[in-house]
Amino acid sequence: IPSSLVNNIVNERSSRQQNTIAEVSASWGRPQTLVGPILVVPYEKKVAEDKPVEIEYAYFLPDKLSASGRADVEIRSRGIYDVPVYGSVLNFEGSFSAPDISGLSLNVQNMHYADAFVVFGLPDLRGVREQIEMQWNASKVPFSPGVKGFAVSSGVSAPVPLVLSGQPLSPVQTNYTFSVKLDLRGSQALAFMPIGKETKVKLSSNWPHPSFDGAFLPTAHTITDSGSEAEWTVLDLNRAFPQKWTDKESYGFGFSGGEAIAYPKGDFEGRFYEPVYPSVEGKGGQVIDDAFGVRLLQPVDLYQKTQRSAKYGIAVIALVFVVIFFTELTAKRRIHP
Repeated sequence: IPSSLVNNIVNERSSRQQNTIAEVSASWGRPQTLVGPILVVPYEKKVAEDKPVEIEYAYFLPDKLSASGRADVEIRSRGIYDVPVYGSVLNFEGSFSAPDISGLSLNVQNMHYADAFVVFGLPDLRGVREQIEMQWNASKVPFSPGVKGFAVSSGVSAPVPLVLSGQPLSPVQTNYTFSVKLDLRGSQALAFMPIGKETKVKLSSNWPHPSFDGAFLPTAHTITDSGSEAEWTVLDLNRAFPQKWTDKESYGFGFSGGEAIAYPKGDFEGRFYEPVYPSVEGKGGQVIDDAFGVRLLQPVDLYQKTQRSAKYGIAVIALVFVVIFFTELTAKRRIHP
């Protein structure tokens, strides 16, 4: 009975620890999973002759995407609890091909290339510490909060020049390069979605206890007492979502607890961001989680160790009574209390 009471106290303190982590994360920044950039091109969809034209969106992922940076971890304390948080500076570079609508059942006459924009998915915008700008070829374009379309449920967007004035029906170039710098705060985990045809990520940190998790493990990593460093390389063949799609396919990236999840066409019974993805329909949908990254593992978890000790205590007590029982059974003698 006392062991059970101790175990209950441990469970209560452990639950309070999780609540504390959630409170600190809400103020500093939640776990961050970065999705982007994604090129979005509006197009006209004719529903019926007597109804106005609807605007939908086509989504195109980059051919090459490389991300590099560093996450500096510090410990924030609240009461008797410690919570690891980080500040990171990340640089994204890559390139897009000119949007290719072949295979998407679209008509070039209906494409609004002049209204194209780029979206970048961020689960917690409170973690952004500096204004975000994108170098798009020779132009600099600032990001604004909010997104259109169903590519991501939370993030920032920026208009990008694809065409010249007077040439609205075709992109002016066959290749567009970009670079973005993010100064971002978060807690517990930092992850990336492999949206490039080839995605390369190199991440270093001063945290010596990383837990590499997600859909892909690092191709190379180094862990020392002063920190860690890891590299990932992921191809489009390794993931479960395509390189381009339209609203008809209903792909999009929602965020659950800071983690990005790709939603293909399916019925999720309102569990995940139904207001954000109203075009999700049908049955038999499947949640795809292709994100990868690093989690800030706390190697000395006091409550986990105490909980194990309490369980072992119950096992030892039970073992003593089992030994007494078999001793009485085999020796035919009662043992004094």
